[in-house]
Amino acid sequence: MMMLLAKKLLEKGVIRENTEFEAYYNAHYLSCQKNAQILGKFRIVSARMSGDKSRIIFEGLSDDDKLRYFFSNDDIVTLDGMAPARVASIYNLNAKGEDLAAGKRRGRKPKVQIMDVQEASA
Repeated sequence: MMMLLAKKLLEKGVIRENTEFEAYYNAHYLSCQKNAQILGKFRIVSARMSGDKSRIIFEGLSDDDKLRYFFSNDDIVTLDGMAPARVASIYNLNAKGEDLAAGKRRGRKPKVQIMDVQEASA
């Protein structure tokens, strides 16, 4: 996930405490290899900017072993079961985190607006 996208989703309140995500992390005890990268499910405990402001560091609680791990925004693969690009499109952002121009709304107008217009003309 891009840093700008993570920052925007934090500002909008999409990423908050107990948000479920999947991320790659270093497992020192699996397959007898040091730093084997595996994918795991976690819940966000906190988020903060790194010292050089180049990435966001997330602290996550593992669903499997209930241990705390630290991740950068680049390690996150899914948010609430969806790819970050899909979550971004819901909030009118592109995959990098930049704002998209809102398109023309199509379909029926809400009845509330129609009734307000009729009452104003009467």
